[in-house]
Amino acid sequence: MKTNSKILFDLSFIRYNLYAGVSKYAYRLLDYIVEEGKSDDYILLLNIVSENKIREWYPQFETISIGSQALLKYPMIRTMYLSYDFRRKVNQSGCQAVFCPWGNEITCLKVKPFKISVIHDLQFRLDTKGLLLKIHQIIDDAVVKNSDRIVTISEFSRSQILSFYPNVESKVISLGNSVLMYPDERERLFKDRYILYVGRICEMKNVATLIKAYSLIHFQIPDCKLVVVGGRNNYWDNVIKPILKENNIQEKVNLVQSCSEADLTNYYRYADLFVFPSLREGFGSPPLEAAILKTPVLTSIKDSLGEVTRGLLYQLDNPCDEHELASKMSEILTNPPSEEKLEKIKNELLLHYSIQNVGKRICDYIKKVSWKK
Repeated sequence: MKTNSKILFDLSFIRYNLYAGVSKYAYRLLDYIVEEGKSDDYILLLNIVSENKIREWYPQFETISIGSQALLKYPMIRTMYLSYDFRRKVNQSGCQAVFCPWGNEITCLKVKPFKISVIHDLQFRLDTKGLLLKIHQIIDDAVVKNSDRIVTISEFSRSQILSFYPNVESKVISLGNSVLMYPDERERLFKDRYILYVGRICEMKNVATLIKAYSLIHFQIPDCKLVVVGGRNNYWDNVIKPILKENNIQEKVNLVQSCSEADLTNYYRYADLFVFPSLREGFGSPPLEAAILKTPVLTSIKDSLGEVTRGLLYQLDNPCDEHELASKMSEILTNPPSEEKLEKIKNELLLHYSIQNVGKRICDYIKKVSWKK
């Protein structure tokens, strides 16, 4: 097989959810590559489910697709076939290397080209049990074993990876993550004043404490609602809804699902306060995204958040204490930061997390290690 100098850029993990965090990580790298006029150096590997949309977004790139329409209704067989097809197409591509922005069950097998996989974090290893934990372990083990280099998004995540895999220190590197929010000049989508949360709705994101904290102060701020941007799931129905009912705040808490990037920007921009009480983060983009749009941010500093927020945002000492959270929310809403302070925070975060700086760092690394093969 003749080898060319191109890099195969894997997007096969992107199916119906086009805006997941790992997808945004990949898009921002592609934006940098396009901006630098280097799209000819890469070939995109696409999933048949999302290939048309991604080709529409990134027409500059040559593409290869994997998957089978006939198997879409059969999840286990579909995944097994995708893994087989990934390996086959990668080996046939003739590319010098393959870059996987998210190492997963599809991309975890050994391939002939030099493989660089991104492990964003191993948080699921801390919060799952039983069979599900065993499945994650098997996939993680394969990703680590069958990758020539491993890239991650924070020093916290690098330390976490090495706590599980201490013998791979020489091939794990933290190269950061980029954050970019495009201006949205539309009128506000949500007409009332509101506090905002964006992220997954689950125990490790600590959404229940946020709801409890809001219930303690909602009568003090009758014109200010709570907007939660995230997917409705069993945790929402079984844990959050009873709290809403118990405190009679069903009409004051609004769940927003299937939010586009443009709409998300709008929600960030017009929020009176963004609150992020998460307990598990390998990076933590939402508080940075809100701050870049000059929204006051109150955040936990658990896991990576103390590192990535750089001491610039309002902080929670104990994010599981609804009374502390309620008090700080009320204080910030009553005495919001100045425009000058918000502008300074925005500029510092943009400087540190720009796609130009982070994208260059990652793309330079990919080429450097691939050429040493």
